[in-house]
Amino acid sequence: MAGALKRYVEAYRAWGRNARVLVITEPLWSVPMSWIFFYRPIYLRELAFSEAEIGLLYSIPLVLQLFMPLLGGYLADRFGRKRTFMLFDAVGWLGAVLIWASTSDRLLIALAFVFEGLVSTTYAVWECLLVEDTGLEYRASIYGAVQVIFLVGSLLTPLAGAVVDAFGVAPGFRLISWLALASLVAMYAIRQALLVEPPATRLIEERGASSYREVLGALASDRRMLSIVVVNTLAGFMYPMAWAIPLYLTDERALGLDPGLASTFQTASAIPSIALLLTLTPRLAGRALATAIRASYLAGAAGMALLAAAPHGAYCAALAASALDSFRYVASFALVRTYLNNSIDSVDPKLRAKLLSLATTLSAVASLPAPAASGLAYAAGPRLVPLLLALLSLACSLLTR
Repeated sequence: MAGALKRYVEAYRAWGRNARVLVITEPLWSVPMSWIFFYRPIYLRELAFSEAEIGLLYSIPLVLQLFMPLLGGYLADRFGRKRTFMLFDAVGWLGAVLIWASTSDRLLIALAFVFEGLVSTTYAVWECLLVEDTGLEYRASIYGAVQVIFLVGSLLTPLAGAVVDAFGVAPGFRLISWLALASLVAMYAIRQALLVEPPATRLIEERGASSYREVLGALASDRRMLSIVVVNTLAGFMYPMAWAIPLYLTDERALGLDPGLASTFQTASAIPSIALLLTLTPRLAGRALATAIRASYLAGAAGMALLAAAPHGAYCAALAASALDSFRYVASFALVRTYLNNSIDSVDPKLRAKLLSLATTLSAVASLPAPAASGLAYAAGPRLVPLLLALLSLACSLLTR
């Protein structure tokens, strides 16, 4: 582990200025926001929202994700990466968290989800700032660091649990939201002071901005880049399907594990993911990235197949399946996004903002039917869900070029 940390320190020194600023300040977002994401549905139930109403609230940002990323790609090329990112990211998160912290009004809570949807404008712009001033060989370590930070934030969720236990669900959640608001204000102050426009902005000023027609033409002419966009879209479909896995673990028709025991599976997935991100990811560059993506999705397919085949009460088999599936989570963010960005550089760097916006939109479109699809599959037979995830993971492995 000491060697892995040393490699990350060496890689950090080679990152561009913006990458260092964004990664160093990432815990100010990922730690408090992971707490909010975990306790938000519980808080909404405390406010007497029904399950159907909660589902409708959660659909609001998904609808905005269908078109806001495309707008973000245009605005980033027109007005610059930093200005677009800071405006929409700060307004979106600060507006949403301020509502969570200060009111329980039902209409304002719906507005909080609208604010959260505005943040999707910056998804691709954030990635542009993250990688455009860093060499290709160091980008995997950047994405790996971001993913590790988020996983660590998830592992610290028991701290938020202590707050909720001490003050109650509603007061505790609002206190967490005030803490998150203070953390976000500090983060945006640092980012506003230290972030700079990346070199790609000057390139666009000199050569002119790209159009979405050029982006589609580039995808049609480059099979490698097209394949990874397709894989990213399939990953967008698979991610929201995972809501059914905790249910599968505890359902008497499936594994029938004790709910308390089932809670260990998040840790079983997070720890291997962190280990992989610290040891393997910083070493990957070039074609090795494609090989790692194929192997990771193949491991995820094996994990889900093992979960589907595990007999009732098979805790150890299910734990092994969770560990194998952690490879898929590493691939779906750190490796796939690195490979996509590097593929863009090999075609035309000025396409980055609009191409990443298009990829984000396609992933959002794919995610919309996924919860309902997994629900229908689960109703037909619980084991169909891990089987479907296994087949989709296998397809991602085969499609990667």
